[in-house]
Amino acid sequence: LGMKYEWDEVEFPAVECPMCAMRFLRVQPVGESLAALYSAEYFEADFRCGRSDTHSFDEASFRAENAGLLDRFERYRGKGRLLEVGCASGWLMKHAAERAWQATGVELSADAVAHARGLGLEVRQGTLADANLPAASFDIVYMGDVLEHVPDCRETAEQVERALAPGGHF
Repeated sequence: LGMKYEWDEVEFPAVECPMCAMRFLRVQPVGESLAALYSAEYFEADFRCGRSDTHSFDEASFRAENAGLLDRFERYRGKGRLLEVGCASGWLMKHAAERAWQATGVELSADAVAHARGLGLEVRQGTLADANLPAASFDIVYMGDVLEHVPDCRETAEQVERALAPGGHF
């Protein structure tokens, strides 16, 4: 693909699954390296792999994008229970709550979790597996720029399936 993510002078090459065409990082940071990657600096300077002109903590920069996402979610299901995995600073959840959604987040970064909780949002720190969410409890599960960061996409999709209510959308 020629696509890669660079962090701390290490390259993490991207590959494409020949069966489903999903792109992901072939080599991924793990353990303490993974936690260090998602520090406040990541959300300020390297958010969205450097493809964003702003940082994650700038609410105004994400309002229009989030409105579009929420409009789409409401066409699928109406307002309901939203789970955002990889919720970063929590803006999508905040904007969802402003529109009467019941929103919950999961985020690995302690800095991002602190910011989102400071907005009064319900966010669980860690991975989706760590969150130990009740089965069939969400109408929509959303992940933006997340699947390429997880070590096992199939396992993550199975966890999402468990969290989705009947008729829910991922």
